[in-house]
Amino acid sequence: MLDTLKFKKERSIYIDGTIDQTTATTVIKTINEQRAEAEEALGSYEYQFHKKVDLPPMKLYMNSYGGEVLSALGIYDYIRAWEGDKSMITSVGIGMVASAALFPFLASNERYCYPHTRFLIHSVSGGVWGAAKDIDDYSRETKVLIGYINEIILSRTNITKEYLDEISNSKIDKWIGAKDAVELGICHDIIR
Repeated sequence: MLDTLKFKKERSIYIDGTIDQTTATTVIKTINEQRAEAEEALGSYEYQFHKKVDLPPMKLYMNSYGGEVLSALGIYDYIRAWEGDKSMITSVGIGMVASAALFPFLASNERYCYPHTRFLIHSVSGGVWGAAKDIDDYSRETKVLIGYINEIILSRTNITKEYLDEISNSKIDKWIGAKDAVELGICHDIIR
C-alpha cells in the first residue's frame, strides 16, 4: 500500500567530504524536510484508508574523512534524539567513514557498510595559539570532548575501553576494515 504514496525525495541523505557547520545544518535540515514530507503523505494515507503506518526509514550514506568534531556531534545528537529505540535512519558506509564521520554513522540503530569500506579511529588532535589561559582552557575542553567521544564509542559499539586507550596511547591512526567493523559492532552487516 505504501508504494502508492509519492515522496518527492528518495529519503536519502549523503555526507561526503568534510563535516563542518554547513554539513551539519544541511543534514539536520534534510532530515526535518524528509520527515515532514513523509508525515504529510502518511497522514493523508491514514486519513484516506484509516490505517496507522510507520514512517519508512531514511538512509544516511557516508563517505567522509571526518572534519569538525562538534559539527559531527551535533549531527549525532540530533539523530539520536529523533531515533530513540526506533530505526528511522539507516547508516550506510561507502568508501571511508573516518575520524569525526564515525559519530553520525554510529547515531543510527541500523548500520551497514560495503565490503571495502574503511573506518578510522584515532586520538583527538588539534592546535591552539594565544595566551597561556586560552591554551589551558583549550586543553580542558579537549579532555571533555575525549570523554564524549569515548562514551559514544563505548555505548554504541563492542569496542572496549582498553582498545580505545590503546589507540589513544599509541597516537597512531587505527584503520578498520568492514569485517572487523562488524566484529567490533561499528556496523551490523556488510552489504554484498
